[in-house]
Amino acid sequence: MNLDGVFLPVTTPFDATTGDTDLEAFASNVGLWCAHPIAGLVVGGSTGEQPLLDEDELEAMKRAAGEK
Repeated sequence: MNLDGVFLPVTTPFDATTGDTDLEAFASNVGLWCAHPIAGLVVGGSTGEQPLLDEDELEAMKRAAGEK
């Protein structure tokens, strides 16, 4: 495993009405971030919202990030 480079700690967007994770906005953000020279993404990591995510939400975000 190569850990050289910058790994971006990414934020989790939430729907303003329902409070659910906004996977469409997240996927859009991932696409924008990956257009820059970064080594990887840290999903559900150091930005503070991970305790608010259940296991299914976190897994859905990981899948969305992996698709980009």
